[in-house]
Parts: sequence; C-alpha cells; structure tokens
Amino acid sequence: MTDSVKAMRIGPVSDRGASVEIIVDGDPIQAYSGETVAAALMAAGRWTHQIHNGRPLAAFCNIGVCYSCLMTINGVSGVRACQTHVADGLIIETRRLAKDRLK
Repeated sequence: MTDSVKAMRIGPVSDRGASVEIIVDGDPIQAYSGETVAAALMAAGRWTHQIHNGRPLAAFCNIGVCYSCLMTINGVSGVRACQTHVADGLIIETRRLAKDRLK
C-alpha cells in the first residue's frame, strides 16, 4: 500500500444504519448496521484479514468467492468477512496461518 491510499466511507449520499461497535483483535472499531465486516474494517483502515506464512491477505473479491477474508468471528473460524454483516459487540480475530500449523 502506498501512503496515498486512504480509508474512507461513502459520504452522506447514502443513508447509513445505526452506529455499532465491533471488537477486532481486542480493539474497538466503529461500524454501521448494514455494512459487512470486511467493509467496516477497510473503512477503519484495517486491510489485513489473515497472515499466511508472513504474507498479509485482505478481502480480494468481496463477493464470497475467494477465501482471502476468512476470519474468526464470535469464536467460529473460517468465516467470510465479506459475507458477514456487523452487529454490536461482534468479536473478530484475524487469522495467522503458518505452514507448520497446517501439517
């Protein structure tokens, strides 16, 4: 990523849902009802959803076809962040995968 890329939400052009707070790796993040977890994280400037063998992965397709945005959400591993809507109090953990853990 370059420094010129800036996280943002669409302005007042569209109606936004109620403000909710999600917890990502222990940090509170503001999100809005109707957003997916992936969209909320991108708007907050958190692009990495997984670390695989030291390489960061983020949402790639954003339509549920690839597996780049898999996260642990409310204790369930392997949930697609691009297909999961935010809810107040949602507990989200990024995944850290390594070859030795996959054997």
